[in-house]
Amino acid sequence: QMIFQMTSSRELTVQLAKGLHLVPCSRIVALSGNYNGEVRIRWNDVLADAKSIFDLMTLAAPQGSVLLVEATGDDADVFLDEMEQLFAHDFEV
Repeated sequence: QMIFQMTSSRELTVQLAKGLHLVPCSRIVALSGNYNGEVRIRWNDVLADAKSIFDLMTLAAPQGSVLLVEATGDDADVFLDEMEQLFAHDFEV
């Protein structure tokens, strides 16, 4: 029996002057690590696993980048709300 999991996505903009560097990436990993589903972030042609700091660093997304954040699993929308807040507050926890 196949279990269909819902995938939700949201576009989030990087406001940070330095772009998506180590500190914001580590905050994304910390938030994503608490989520039991899959989280991917896409920018241009790069797709990164949001639970992997190395993956996120490969995005190297500068200020003004619009990222597509995809979450698969239960409470995906709730998780994306939290991710949106992280971006909105410039990754200050």
